[in-house]
Amino acid sequence: MCQLAAYVGDRPIAPLLLNALQYQEPYFGGHATGMGVLKGDVIDIVKAPGHVAHVKKVTDIERLEGTCAIAHSRYNATAKDDERYNTVGMSHPFLSDDGRLALMHNGGIADYKDHWKRLRDSHEFTSYSPEIDAITDSEVAVHMLADEVAGGKSVADGLKRVAAQCTGSFLFGVISVDEPDTVYVANWHQPCYVALG
Repeated sequence: MCQLAAYVGDRPIAPLLLNALQYQEPYFGGHATGMGVLKGDVIDIVKAPGHVAHVKKVTDIERLEGTCAIAHSRYNATAKDDERYNTVGMSHPFLSDDGRLALMHNGGIADYKDHWKRLRDSHEFTSYSPEIDAITDSEVAVHMLADEVAGGKSVADGLKRVAAQCTGSFLFGVISVDEPDTVYVANWHQPCYVALG
């Protein structure tokens, strides 16, 4: 089970979200850590294999600033036993091709290979590894959502359509350059807490 955290507000965002992930890591997580922060019309992403403390040492993830962000600590049973499944490219969050959407995911998209076959000729899959001929199931969702938004749907309506097309269990967290004070969540059979104030 992956660990996810998101924040909208004016507190220092990187320490807040990294601490939130670290508190959750003893349950599951720690194969990879990443964060995406909205800053103006750019989503700035830093991610790397390893638990939060390790990624803080080997990247500049703590420099991220902004008022809206998503953060992810990845647990993957396959990555636990095979390092070929634990790469920067397979770390969350994932960007749409145009860089305007970022998505993180917990759970498993059972039909991701069907979506991948449909999408792989028209999108860049940064999680793709030729060595194992595989992608992270989560990355199909960001490209599905980008297609819905490009077709005229709002992020909210597009996310509803993506969720309806995926089988399995999931919690998606999404940020968009076009809505800088919003984190969208689509949840199917995953624990989720929302706090205000």
